[in-house]
Amino acid sequence: MDNENQTVPAMFLNRSDFVLSALYSWIVENDGKPLVAVNTMIEGVTVTSDREVDDKGMITYNLSPQAVRNLIIQDGFVSFDASMSGVKRNISFPCVAVAVIFDQNSGYAEEVTNLGVQQWIMNQQRAAENKTKEAPKPAEKKAPFLTVIK
Repeated sequence: MDNENQTVPAMFLNRSDFVLSALYSWIVENDGKPLVAVNTMIEGVTVTSDREVDDKGMITYNLSPQAVRNLIIQDGFVSFDASMSGVKRNISFPCVAVAVIFDQNSGYAEEVTNLGVQQWIMNQQRAAENKTKEAPKPAEKKAPFLTVIK
């Protein structure tokens, strides 16, 4: 995944929904406390000012049923309602931004999206931003002309 021009198959990017959903269900069914480590450098991740981001750009969310409401993991996104510092918020982020899901009770952890894939996504985002910044200048307008045909 080091090559910026290498493509990641869509099925690999889509697998994070299924992996995350399955591991989440498994942890909850076994009376665990699921937490996710989310890479804030991935486009689509919004961090509230009162949340802490570590020095690697990761933020941890507690997804236990006692901590969140209306949790949805589908169509490439995680979405839930939670109260943070007494303020109700809706949080959402792409599933590919989830690096790891872990059970706080048992210590079990499993990678959801490989950091190499996340790096590839960030490189693609930077390349798209650079293309937008370096948009070509519009061509100079030429005077209109007519050709008479008889």
